Amino acid sequence: MKRILSVLSTASLIAAMLSGCGNSAGTQTPASASASQTAEAAKPADASEASESNAEAPADSRPHIKLTAPSFPSGAGADSYIEKWLEDKFNIDLEIVALPSDQDDRGTQINLMMSDQNLMPDIIWFDSKNAKEYEQWRDNGMLVDLYPLIKEYGQDLVTHYADTDQLTALFSTYEKGKMYRLIADVSEPGSTSTIVRADWMKNFGIDSISTIDEYVDYLRKCVKEDPDGDGQANTVGLTGPVWEDMMALYPFWGAYGVYPEEWFIQPDGSIKYGMLLPETKEALAAISAAYQEGLIDSNLITNAKDFHAELWPEGKSSSFYTWSYFLTPGYAPGTDFKNKNPSGEYIRIEPVSGPNGFKSDRPSDPFGSGYIAITSKCADPVAAFRLLNGIEEPLTSIMIKNGEAGVDYNMVEGNIELLTDKEAQDAKGIGILTLFMERKDKYNIEIGIEGNERFAAGQEASTPLREK
Repeated sequence: MKRILSVLSTASLIAAMLSGCGNSAGTQTPASASASQTAEAAKPADASEASESNAEAPADSRPHIKLTAPSFPSGAGADSYIEKWLEDKFNIDLEIVALPSDQDDRGTQINLMMSDQNLMPDIIWFDSKNAKEYEQWRDNGMLVDLYPLIKEYGQDLVTHYADTDQLTALFSTYEKGKMYRLIADVSEPGSTSTIVRADWMKNFGIDSISTIDEYVDYLRKCVKEDPDGDGQANTVGLTGPVWEDMMALYPFWGAYGVYPEEWFIQPDGSIKYGMLLPETKEALAAISAAYQEGLIDSNLITNAKDFHAELWPEGKSSSFYTWSYFLTPGYAPGTDFKNKNPSGEYIRIEPVSGPNGFKSDRPSDPFGSGYIAITSKCADPVAAFRLLNGIEEPLTSIMIKNGEAGVDYNMVEGNIELLTDKEAQDAKGIGILTLFMERKDKYNIEIGIEGNERFAAGQEASTPLREK
């Protein structure tokens, strides 16, 4: 949805300013280069290989950068291959502190570190549970203003967000001329989709589903006409986990051009909450009718079955509205589904249109899994920010998430083929900055060509509601 952000003009201004700035340390990647070409170019000869700009200082005089990470491979040591590679590339002495996986424990450790000068990191990752503490850190001068650093050194960071139409997300933390935090791990602009059973569509002679009436009719056939041919009335319609209950109904919301939990700009310039709009009442009437007919699964209320362990793998569900990533070949429940249902196939379809012809997928919220800030403890904020910006550079992003081309993986017809097992990947430090700052575009090579095409399609398909 459209957000009223004073930062819009600022984002455009900085994007223009950065168009002539230099890139981060590393290789400049042409905009026209394919992800596969870029992945191949990311293959280094040795972990110590570094650009000339990275050889300015001997290792023992490099600035020490201590950062906290929300996720860390269990088998990675303090001096993993990827960590050393980053140290050489950015000419720093890097120390990564893994935060607890439990959210409450994580928040406690973050607060403890920020309250002790000896424990305070140079780069701190934190999430919304530390919102009150963040305000205290900011007001007490414990955080560095990132705005000048972005203007001077943020080429890769801004380019990534500009290419994915998410500059408003990047600059959503802009406060009265200053920025004390960056959004971490922002979702793709269109990361969710309507998913249906392609094999069941074929069984029913359905070539396409383009309207809400056709979608409801598809659900009806799946629930009432034994699509898997086992002679039992055990298939369900639209379903999903409780934690996606409102989002799970998006085939209906998108068809009526509304979402109850968002604000919408009206033609007269006023702003109204989605729950109060007449379109919401129309959508709720359609949802109620479908539920009464048994076309919407009660699991959305009861959560009797686990989404990943049961709903997806067992193959009895005719439709989900969920994350497009779940269609990635490496998604474990998807593998279980294929093992149990060899001829079964879940596919993404375009959003269905409603009575007035409107259709849209769900625009992802311009927020990430957390925030990243540079603390006043940091002796070299420029070096720290160069690291943050450099993580967004395509070759570096691919290296951190996937390792070396030809050693840890190969690209085969546009899809990744792993050459090492998880234990070896963890030991090498592959994925040490997962959920920290990740590219969500064509350089996200682990989801393959089809995965990136799905996200690109989702970005376009979610535009109508984003602009509303």
